[in-house]
Amino acid sequence: MTEPTHTETPAADAEASATPSDPNTGLVEARDRYRAERDEVRAQLEATSALVERLRRAEIERVASESLAMPDDVWLSGNTAADYVTEDGSIDVERVRQDISILVTERPGLRRPMAAVDRSQGIGGGTESMPKDFSSFFSG
Repeated sequence: MTEPTHTETPAADAEASATPSDPNTGLVEARDRYRAERDEVRAQLEATSALVERLRRAEIERVASESLAMPDDVWLSGNTAADYVTEDGSIDVERVRQDISILVTERPGLRRPMAAVDRSQGIGGGTESMPKDFSSFFSG
């Protein structure tokens, strides 16, 4: 006589073990759902953390632009954005200004250039005073 052959594959066995009669099926589905939610929340957290870091850097560079020609030169001090964050999460503007002051003292070429003034234009600080009335224009 011939022996009966086993035709079921391991994949079929796995499907059979995941039938609704299996008490762990609900747990497996819940685990998978929670893992997917966890991964999604982690991705959102990473994106939010990156956004906060960019905003902090932008605020620090905005403060640096008051004194530096190139605001991103503030990072030449070797500090990171985290070094300028206070305990409550805001930017310590005074510390940024102190570091910029030190940086500009050590490297004056980084300072923001002063606006050029053309003294020959307009009334500008000369010794002559403006005439008090219209007839004064014609008198010597």
